[in-house]
Amino acid sequence: MGFLNNVDDVPATHGRLAGYRQALAEAGVPSPPAGGEQASDAVGGYRASLGLLQGTERPTALFCFTDRMAMGAYHATACTPG
Repeated sequence: MGFLNNVDDVPATHGRLAGYRQALAEAGVPSPPAGGEQASDAVGGYRASLGLLQGTERPTALFCFTDRMAMGAYHATACTPG
């Protein structure tokens, strides 16, 4: 699972990352060592999603910090074969 996190250093950025990691741990899924790809808007969500989707281990799901990032992720998934 991929995580598109916020670029801003605000409490929600850290809280959502902690919740993401907790959910993965409860499901028995290893958490990636990094804090997720970072973005702040639809364009950033698109770019970050492309990076994840074109990697060697394509994610089966994307968790996006905001709806704007998710809109970019939707566009990236529609444009990436696989």
